[in-house]
Amino acid sequence: MIRPERTAYTIILTALLAFFLIIIGQSPGGGRESGGVERVTGRFPAVPVPQFILEPAPLAAPTATLPAADGRLRAGSIPVFEPQPVTSSPPVLQSELGLDRSKSYQTNSAAPPLIAAHAVLVADASRAQNYLALNFDDHWPLASLTKLMAAVVVMGQMDLDREITLKPDMLLSPGERGTAHSLFQAGERYRVRDLLGLGLVASDNDAIDALAHAYGYAEFVRQMNQQAQAWGLRDTSYIEPTGLSVSNQSTPRDLATLVGRIRAEQPEVFRITRQPSWTATELSRHTRRTALSTNRFAGRADFLGGKTGYTDDAQGNLISLFEYRGRPVLVIILGSEDRFGETTKLLGWFKETVNQGG
Repeated sequence: MIRPERTAYTIILTALLAFFLIIIGQSPGGGRESGGVERVTGRFPAVPVPQFILEPAPLAAPTATLPAADGRLRAGSIPVFEPQPVTSSPPVLQSELGLDRSKSYQTNSAAPPLIAAHAVLVADASRAQNYLALNFDDHWPLASLTKLMAAVVVMGQMDLDREITLKPDMLLSPGERGTAHSLFQAGERYRVRDLLGLGLVASDNDAIDALAHAYGYAEFVRQMNQQAQAWGLRDTSYIEPTGLSVSNQSTPRDLATLVGRIRAEQPEVFRITRQPSWTATELSRHTRRTALSTNRFAGRADFLGGKTGYTDDAQGNLISLFEYRGRPVLVIILGSEDRFGETTKLLGWFKETVNQGG
């Protein structure tokens, strides 16, 4: 006969043993802590990593990263410098064309400014050295940046002293012009050089359209595309000469090449764009009219030329050349709501970051 006290004692011992076995069975990696966080044994705990938008770089080297307006980092597609051991000589910046060892430039740790534009390029135009690039190969509507290639065709193939009488079909219709006011009336007569000046300085669409019609519209546009091909602008195309069409497109890479070609072969184009205004003479009545530049940088001592562009599709585009310590600094902005402000920021960053070395 089993005694009641022994039964109670046995039950208590059994319960204590079971509880002890349960405690022993909870190994350090065998469960989850409160809150659902997994225990980690034998390695560092996993740390949440911020999500960045990174675009592939074509070359295996460090790239400049550009903070976007949303605070995320986007990697530039062009290497900025080549990693080197610490020596007494400053590191040589790398360009897409290879290393230029004729002169060295060193960089400090200045971070690029916050930029909201779709695409950006900061480069030394004389050496084809890219210091900062964002969406370098993205196609984007050119807007009135188109007029740079139109000017190349005019300068290369039209007599600048030729007189052109404006006909109704040479001028944009009110629907094509939108809210823009026309500087011209049918029957007026101008020299080619004045129409070109108004087209580049005031970015007047009628002026460029009239030049294209006087040349032969379809052939003029064909010449623009042929010149683009001759200069190796593989991702650039034009279907009209003013930039009103969203189908006129290019990339920062091609635009940098275009700037270099114009500087070398048609430098007068950029000399015209430096002017804060342009005065044209209407020859039939011998009257003069002046139009102001669309470029806020025009007239500045360090401004070497450039071109503005804006449409609803493209937003604000801007190509700018500045002189800094005897070097032409190229800043390209595509798709910006503050093209002049962002260009100013990037030029300031370039001056702060890049110091000429021995």
